[in-house]
Amino acid sequence: MRRTLFYMALVLTASFLLACGSDGDGAAEDDRGGGGSDDGGSSSQGASDDGSSSNDDGEFRFLVFGFGGIDEVDPRNNEVEPLFQFADHGIGPGVTPFPIKYFDGAVWFAAGPGKLIAVDLDSGDAEEIEFASTQQIADYAPLAGLVWVEVGLPYSDAVVLGIDRESGEILHTIEAPEAGTLAEMSLGPSGLWINGGDATLASAVTHVDPATGAVLGVYDAGLVVRYVLSASDSAWVGGRQFIFEGREGTAVVRLDPATGEVLATIEVGKNLGGILEHGGWIWAVDTLGEENDGAQLYRIDPATNTVLGMASVGQGTTGSVTLIAAGDHVLANNSQDGTVYAVDAATGEGDFVITGPGVPIGVR
Repeated sequence: MRRTLFYMALVLTASFLLACGSDGDGAAEDDRGGGGSDDGGSSSQGASDDGSSSNDDGEFRFLVFGFGGIDEVDPRNNEVEPLFQFADHGIGPGVTPFPIKYFDGAVWFAAGPGKLIAVDLDSGDAEEIEFASTQQIADYAPLAGLVWVEVGLPYSDAVVLGIDRESGEILHTIEAPEAGTLAEMSLGPSGLWINGGDATLASAVTHVDPATGAVLGVYDAGLVVRYVLSASDSAWVGGRQFIFEGREGTAVVRLDPATGEVLATIEVGKNLGGILEHGGWIWAVDTLGEENDGAQLYRIDPATNTVLGMASVGQGTTGSVTLIAAGDHVLANNSQDGTVYAVDAATGEGDFVITGPGVPIGVR
């Protein structure tokens, strides 16, 4: 019973992060990380270490939540191109289309309880997925003809549903045990992983076979779980270590998906803000820094379970630093200074900074 503490209030604010985005709060930008410009100018073309302008080849465009719809922003000059309006897809005033996500060329959004819409950005065609639910949508991810949707309030009454993408039929239902809760989920090569699933453990994660909906196991990750990532052949679980066991700060734990065995515990600073797989590495962001000296992006080698290096990604914040995979880069959007920090995905070194795109939903 040593882990009966449920620090659920700690992370209840994470579900609708995108709704809080802005073009920056005007905070000083005197601590540019990752090889960025020190002058903090208003241009989106932050200088790299060698003085060259950022993103000269225009390798990606930001997708952002604009005024009543989705816009595309060219980070070289901050030119905005509206892509579509939510009203064109039946989303009227008073309906919040969150969470908004980008999968394989389409922007997805929730259109109220029991309804998802995916808009193909090339054709403009919209796919509507309707299913029987009166609860708000908290999270979702498509895979092989199914969409896995979390409905309800994370850490409260959330349920995860496996829905046939064509018919909207609910094929699978994953519920928490009595007095237990479910929270964040992640769908990837090692299966579907859900934060929670044991009423007595704040350190529980649930492993689900996405092909059958069968619960394969509920495992003890050994820390207060905040994030889960299904990547390569493992589950990567991030959260706060148990202080009463003599451990401090936050860590990423690697689990064997077949047995739930803890294969490695990798410490990643004071306040873990998210984890991502990209470029063959696992990335973890500490939003505060070891000495409250600025946010740090850790690059973890899954071959050795060791940290290869860190890149500075702006001012320390108790807010968010959102990670996005973008071709040859990992982008870290820092809500404190309103800046996106681009880190080379091959080397883990800061490359350039971009100001002014708002909160990116994704890049293309």
